[in-house]
Amino acid sequence: MRKHRKSFLEKFYKNNGGMSIVTVIVAIGMVLLMVNILLLTSTVNFKMRSMNVYSKDSFYSAEQVLDEIEVGLQQLVSDGLSQAYMEVLTKYDTSEMTSAEKNEEVKRRFYQYVEKKLAIVSGSTYKYIAMPQTLYESNDDAVSAGVTEGLYALIKPSTRYHMPADTSKEVEEAYGAFLRTFTNDTEEIGGNTYYTGEMLESDKDGIHLKNLVIYYKDPNGFVSTIKTDINLVYPEFTFASTEMPDVASYCLITDTGLLQTKAGARSAAVTTTITGNSYAYMVDTTGTYFDYQPDPKKPKEDNVHIVFDSFNVTNGGIKTYDQTQLWTGDIVAKSSDITLAGRTYVQDDLNLKGRDCNVKLTGYYYGFGNGDAARGSSAILVNGVDTSIDLENVKRLMLAGRAYISFEDEVDKAADGSVIKEKIMKDESHQNAINPSPLDVYMGESVAAKSDQLMYLVPPECIGVGISTVTGADGAVVETYSGSKYNKNPLTVTEYNDIAGDSNYTMIAENMNVAKLGTGDTAKLGYYLEGGNKVQKIVVRSSSGGDSLVYFYMKFADEEKANLFFTKYYGLNKDAVDRYMGKYIKAITLPTTGSLKLKINVAGHVVSDNSETAEIDPDTGKKKRVISGITTDLNDDDESIADHYADDFERYSTMLMGYATKLSDDYETLIESGEISRSGDNKAVFDNLIDAESLDEVVEGTHVYFSDGVSHKALLINQKNVDLVYNLTASDLSSCNLIIADCGLAIPSGVNSFEGTIIARGKIELPGNDMSFKANSKKVDECMFLMTDDGVYSVADVFKNSAELTSLSSLDGDVSSDVAIQDLVKFENWTKNVEIK
Repeated sequence: MRKHRKSFLEKFYKNNGGMSIVTVIVAIGMVLLMVNILLLTSTVNFKMRSMNVYSKDSFYSAEQVLDEIEVGLQQLVSDGLSQAYMEVLTKYDTSEMTSAEKNEEVKRRFYQYVEKKLAIVSGSTYKYIAMPQTLYESNDDAVSAGVTEGLYALIKPSTRYHMPADTSKEVEEAYGAFLRTFTNDTEEIGGNTYYTGEMLESDKDGIHLKNLVIYYKDPNGFVSTIKTDINLVYPEFTFASTEMPDVASYCLITDTGLLQTKAGARSAAVTTTITGNSYAYMVDTTGTYFDYQPDPKKPKEDNVHIVFDSFNVTNGGIKTYDQTQLWTGDIVAKSSDITLAGRTYVQDDLNLKGRDCNVKLTGYYYGFGNGDAARGSSAILVNGVDTSIDLENVKRLMLAGRAYISFEDEVDKAADGSVIKEKIMKDESHQNAINPSPLDVYMGESVAAKSDQLMYLVPPECIGVGISTVTGADGAVVETYSGSKYNKNPLTVTEYNDIAGDSNYTMIAENMNVAKLGTGDTAKLGYYLEGGNKVQKIVVRSSSGGDSLVYFYMKFADEEKANLFFTKYYGLNKDAVDRYMGKYIKAITLPTTGSLKLKINVAGHVVSDNSETAEIDPDTGKKKRVISGITTDLNDDDESIADHYADDFERYSTMLMGYATKLSDDYETLIESGEISRSGDNKAVFDNLIDAESLDEVVEGTHVYFSDGVSHKALLINQKNVDLVYNLTASDLSSCNLIIADCGLAIPSGVNSFEGTIIARGKIELPGNDMSFKANSKKVDECMFLMTDDGVYSVADVFKNSAELTSLSSLDGDVSSDVAIQDLVKFENWTKNVEIK
C-alpha cells in the first residue's frame, strides 16, 4: 500500500506535461495585472493633473476678478481725487486756507465720493457693499441685472455670475464670480439685502475695506476663494496757486464778444439759451432773445453770467430767473423785452431805445455806479418811444446814480419835440473859445426820459439879459435886468458872440426869477448853480447846414440841488412835462404794498403812474403821475448821496473787475498774488487762463483734436490772430465738449446745441437759429486729461494753471509728482482658498 502510493507520487512528479501553458497563462495574467495597474495609475494621474489645471484656472479666474476690482478701484480713486481737488480749488477761497486745511477739505470730499460710489451705509460702523444677496441665492442673471452698486459693479459682465444655457438645470450648475465677506454679513438697504463688509476711515492713510472674499466657480464646478483687505490710500497734494477758476462750469467764455449778424426782425427773433456760467466781454446782437436758464442742481454761484462791457440787444430780449446772476457794465435795449429776476448788477445804465421797449424787474436790481459823469452813473434811461417799465414786483431796486446829459460824442436834442442828431464841433476855433472841455450834466432823476433834458436847459429869459446897476441909499449895488436880447436857447454862434461882445448884457442872469420855478429864493437860477462854472455850454453843428448853435445847460452845485430843481420844476409844470414824457414812456409802475423804502433806493427821482399817493385823473380814470421821491436813507452824518453809495460801488465794481480778469469775484486777492495780467483794453480773461506758448507747443498747425478712443472730445485751435474766424462744423459741436481757440469762432447755421465749454479769444458768431449752450463740468473735466496721439501733451497743458491740473494727471501714472495711481489701491492680508463661514 505504501509502495503503491509512492509510485503514484513519483509518477506524478516525474510527469511535467502541460506546465508550459500554465506558466504562460500565469505570466500573461501578471502582465495584464501590471498593465491594468499602469493604466489605472495613468488615469488617476491624468485626472489629478486635470483637476490641478482646472483648480489653477479657477484660481487664476479668481485672481482675474481681483485684478478687475483693482482696476475699477484705481479709476474710482482717480476720479474721486480729481473731483475733490478741483472742487476745493474752484469753490473755496483757497488763498485764506493753509496747505493742511486744503488737504483736509480734499480728503473729506474724496471720502464722500468713495462712500457714494461704493454705496456705503451708516450704522454703528461704516459698511461697504460687496454685492446684492439676490444675485447669489436666486436664478437672477447678474450679467443682465444692471448692477451699479458696490464692488460688484467694478467686475466685467463676462466675469460675473452666469446661468447655464439650459435654465431648467439646478442653480448649482451656474458659474461666475461672487463677492461676499468672510463673516458673511448682510444688511437691509432700501428694501434689498446686500452682502456688506466693514469700512474704516483713517485720518492718516485712507479708507480700508475689510474681509472681502472673492468666490469664483468655473463651468466645471471648481471653486476658488481669495480673502483680502483693500486699502484706498489718500495722498498729500501740493497746492501751488491761490485760485483755479472753474472753467468747466462755464459754457461760454469769449474775450471779444457774442455777435449775431444773421437774424434781424423782432417778429422772427431766435432764442439763445445759456445754462451754466458764461462770460463775454460784450454782447451785440439783433433779433435774439437771451434766455439764461439756471441749472436747478447747482447753487447760485454756478449760474453767473458776465457781460463786462455793454450788453446790446436789438429786436430781441433778455430773460433771467430767480437762481441766476447777471453782471454787466451796461444794458442797451432797442425795441426789446427785458425781464430780469434773480440778481442783476449793472455798473452803468439800463438804456431803452427804439420803439416799444418793455422792462420788467422782479428780482434784485443793483445799479451800483455813482460816478460824476454819464459813464458809470447808474440810471434807467428812456430814449425810445412807447416804453413801459414795470417795477411793481421788484424785490430790491438800487440806482446809485442819476441820468446825465452826455456830450462825449454826439448830442441828441428834442427842443421842439422832434429828434435832432448833431455832431459836437470839438476842433473848431469858436468851440474852443466858447467851451474848451464839454462836461456831462447830471439830472435830478434816476429814471428819466429823453424829453426830460428840456428841463435842464437854462431858461431862455435868463440868457443874454440886459443889465444895469443901481446904488442904494445904504451904498449897496443892486443889479436890474431889462430882458433877454434874443430870448432863446440855443443861440447861434453869431448871436452868442454878439452878446459876449456887449458889456451891457450878461450871458447868464443867475439872480433873475424864473417863472417856471415859482417865487422866492428857489425861483432864482443861481440858487441851483455851481459857483464858478454856472452853466455848461455846448457848440453843435446845425442839422440844416447853417450857423452852428450854442446850447446852455444848467450845471448844478451838487446832487441835492439837482434833485430839488427837478421837484420844483415838475411840481409847477407837471402837465407840460407829462406831455413830453408821454411820447416816450407809456407807464412806470412801482410797488404798491409794503414799505417803498425797503424796495427802492435811488439817488434821484422816479416819476411813477401808480404811486399810492397819486390822485385819480377824472378824464382818464387812471392815477396821475407823481414823483415817488428819493429814498437813499441817508444816515445821521448827513453824507452826500455819492458817499452813501461809495461802499456798494467799491465792492461791486471790484467783483466785476475780478470776473473780467480771471473769472473770480476777488479782484484784490488776484492783484496781491500777482497771478493776473491785464491788457490795456481790459480783455484779459483768455490770457489769464490760457498759456500762448503752451498752445503753440500742443497745436501743430491750426488745430488739433483730442479723442477718447471713440470720438473727438476736445478741439484746440491756434490761429495766432484774434481777428481771424475759425468755422466750426456740426460734428465739432456735437462730439466735442471742450473747444479752445485763440481766434474767433463761427457756429454754423442748423446747429441747435452744444454741451461743454467754449473758450475763445475772439468773437463767437451765433447762428441764425435757436441755439442752446449748456455747461457740463464732468465732461469737461474728463477732457482735461486727454492726450495727443503721441502721448506727449494733455489738454490741461495749455492752461496757465497747468501746475494745478498736472498734479491731477499724476493720478494716471505720470511722473509729474510722487503719486502714481497703482500706489493708491493696495491689497493686504491676502489669503487663498479660505473656508467661508
